[in-house]
Amino acid sequence: MAPDDPSQVEPNQKPHIQQPTILAPARWTVGVMFAVIITWVLYCVISASTDQFSIVFFSFPIVLGFIIGVFALKRPYLSTSVAFVCLFAIIILTYHEGITCFVMSLPVLAPITFIGTFVGNTLRRWLKTRNQKAVSVIVLVVLYRGAHHVDQQFRRNQPHPRHQVSAEILIKGKATQVFAAITGVAPEQQGLSAITPAPVELAGPWPTVMYLGLPIPQRLQITKINQKQLNQENKAGNKGELLLTFNHGVAHAQITEWSPPHDFAFTLDGIKLNDPPHFNTRLSGDNHFGFKTEKSEDWLTFGRLAYQLEMIGQDHVKLTRITEFTRHLFPDFYFGPLQEWVITQGSKRLLQQIQSKVEQQKDTSLSQR
Repeated sequence: MAPDDPSQVEPNQKPHIQQPTILAPARWTVGVMFAVIITWVLYCVISASTDQFSIVFFSFPIVLGFIIGVFALKRPYLSTSVAFVCLFAIIILTYHEGITCFVMSLPVLAPITFIGTFVGNTLRRWLKTRNQKAVSVIVLVVLYRGAHHVDQQFRRNQPHPRHQVSAEILIKGKATQVFAAITGVAPEQQGLSAITPAPVELAGPWPTVMYLGLPIPQRLQITKINQKQLNQENKAGNKGELLLTFNHGVAHAQITEWSPPHDFAFTLDGIKLNDPPHFNTRLSGDNHFGFKTEKSEDWLTFGRLAYQLEMIGQDHVKLTRITEFTRHLFPDFYFGPLQEWVITQGSKRLLQQIQSKVEQQKDTSLSQR
């Protein structure tokens, strides 16, 4: 008599039920990893062919959420959260994106992922078999890849939006003192043709967002003066060169406006950054990581950076900093205000440092009298 034969079981004895070969936790893990791998492969494909970072590019995690939703894993939204963390841990650890990119894009990536979960979890009511669910995933991947290709072709010839942000501060002092704090040219040299600029040192603290791997300015140094152009205030041309030093890189710039003590402006020639590991910011093409060369200036391209000084009364100066840039990230409703806000916060902190330097020097000179 076979002990496992249900017909021979005592009336009060429950029959032995054979356990499934794959336990529930193992099936859940396999399901999550399957979704992560499929989305990871899709990301590698579109990343290798992307030169326009639009909303379609940032929508790739919708596939992750859709797979989890359509295959009806337990607690689909919790499962999606776990898969989301695993996916971007892989992307960051393989140097495809940096922590900075992930944090900045999180408000776009997360909702799109959960929309995919919602759609997949809703459609599974009409998808009865595993094959039907698999076909729905394939169709979504093909449609997404096609939409990405069309979007890239469309945007390739479209002009990118240009932005101008400004910040201003009122400083107690003379315009020549403020101009000296910005350029390193002493007040007594500002009207001369021969000048010897000193380096301008910058210190923190900076806005918290800048510590997420963004380049933090530390020094400005005018390295070359074009005397002929310098004396022609109203004519365009290269009036000199300067070097901007950051915490992990440098930038070279050309001086385009020089009218002491009222106007000072320059444009960047190029940025060379050595980003910390896993914090690649896509702001420089000097070094690259991962499976493809990072394209220079993927986020934005800086244009004119200018300082304007205006005397207010006898002993106050209104200092305005203007930053012009071209944005390369979409959608507009999110990345436009975000980049303007980050640049504005950095500009305000920079102006506060100039204010402190000028007013401390004035206090020091008064105490020495």
